[in-house]
Amino acid sequence: MILIVITIINTAILRDLAPVVMQRINEELMKSTVDVL
Repeated sequence: MILIVITIINTAILRDLAPVVMQRINEELMKSTVDVL
């Protein structure tokens, strides 16, 4: 029962954080691309 609650909370957190994480990854990719060029 507790595991289910933890999983739901983790899923909600991940859903909120996913756009932020993707944005950070994209920024890092852009930086490394600029460095390569």
